[in-house]
Amino acid sequence: MDQRVLARVCREIGVPDLVERLSSRVSPSDLQAVLLELARRRTARRSPADIVEQYRRDGAVLADSQDARALGRLAMAAFDAVPTYEAVELSPVEPLGVNTVLAGLDQTSILATARATEVVADPTVALALHAAVRRRGELDLVRMCACQRVLRPQASDPSARRHFRLFALVSATRSQADHVSEVEAMREHVQAHIAIAAAAREMGALIDRLVVRVSDTDVHRALVAEEIAVKADVTHPRDAMPNGATRRLGRRLRRLEAAVEALMSAAEASNDTRVLVDLTRTEGVNYYDGLQLRIDAVHDGVQREVADGGSVDWMAKLLSDRHEQLFTSGAGLERLRA
Repeated sequence: MDQRVLARVCREIGVPDLVERLSSRVSPSDLQAVLLELARRRTARRSPADIVEQYRRDGAVLADSQDARALGRLAMAAFDAVPTYEAVELSPVEPLGVNTVLAGLDQTSILATARATEVVADPTVALALHAAVRRRGELDLVRMCACQRVLRPQASDPSARRHFRLFALVSATRSQADHVSEVEAMREHVQAHIAIAAAAREMGALIDRLVVRVSDTDVHRALVAEEIAVKADVTHPRDAMPNGATRRLGRRLRRLEAAVEALMSAAEASNDTRVLVDLTRTEGVNYYDGLQLRIDAVHDGVQREVADGGSVDWMAKLLSDRHEQLFTSGAGLERLRA
């Protein structure tokens, strides 16, 4: 939020600390009543022409140009491709602040409502809440999937979609020695996305092959701290750095090496999938916590990102237990159909 705008509004109203008073001195229920009354009064002043004009210029409310039937068929094909994941129909809203508290996202990038909720911006976060309840019920392993249209009202790229359909997967369980549960979750998610991409290809998607890029946030931070230059897109983590660096990293490479080995065996079952290590990745290193993956679809030599995922610490936060492991991933259906 632009602090200069807030300061100007507070000066014009004559209450310099208005925001502080509303946020800390007014109870949630009273604040909700105020916001609802503000919405009611502003709505009363709107005309049909105002609404039409907003619909024409506001990408957050404008209908998408893609064929809804085709997207629906692809969503069903995605569900059918991952039968071991429980299919969940999520609410369109979630508790206020969940994306900020768990994932560290800026609240200005999330559409909050006047009723202590916010519109879902990432179904993996909502699935994590649902999985936490199931894990608290002492289920050993929780696998869930959902397909939801999400809203990103303030995308950094003006040309980016403000709302789109995401097919999300989460795997929640207890962490195990030698990162066994984390590596297995990544392998299962990659297999799931390979199957989803195959279904999309059968429905006409332009996909010649897939490229799975894997990285590790701990390894990335260590390399940055030691100012070690690395190569992108190699077949083994040790190929990305000088020999001396691999010796200094030591055990920190084991998780990534185990993940690459597991993904290589998963990719062997698919003749059109290649696994690469990319330790130059900077996107999401403060969002994920551990293994990361990105999947690109290639057509006529041009790559487009279709899926992204990785380990997060949300389950550990939700259940107050650092041994809780959560792996998440999501695929954009509009991107898959391209």
